[in-house]
Amino acid sequence: DRPLALGGSHKIMRCDGTGSVYVVTEGSHYFMNLIRELFGMYSSRVYNIWEDGTLVAISSKLGGSGQSQKQMIFRTPGSDVPFASSFLKDRHYHGHFDEWFVQVNEGSPLPNFVPNSVTVLMAFATAAMKNQTAAPGQMLELLEELPPAQHRE
Repeated sequence: DRPLALGGSHKIMRCDGTGSVYVVTEGSHYFMNLIRELFGMYSSRVYNIWEDGTLVAISSKLGGSGQSQKQMIFRTPGSDVPFASSFLKDRHYHGHFDEWFVQVNEGSPLPNFVPNSVTVLMAFATAAMKNQTAAPGQMLELLEELPPAQHRE
């Protein structure tokens, strides 16, 4: 989204153009995030959330690669207590969709659309990985749905 930023970086703002501009960026966490991902640590990615150039929150992706539970927590800098969280509840909602839950506590320093937007970014990446790594049982189900081949004599 922001091509000159180090690591992942996304700008989030209201659709009517009013209010603050929020930037979610890996920034200085980029190299540690690579190490966390390489070793499959439970807390795999950390992002800073900036409001008009001021650091207001930190988000952490929990549930490293290969782990089934995906979760995000949002906290203020210098605090270990989250004010918002989101998690992947179901991988087969209505048969094949992912279902995510997002909770933002009252008194959050961020408007509700920011944790929701960050969760959407992670949800799309998680869904793309799901489609690339289909389980062997899913392949058998797909083969069973194919119409039977007609033989020529």
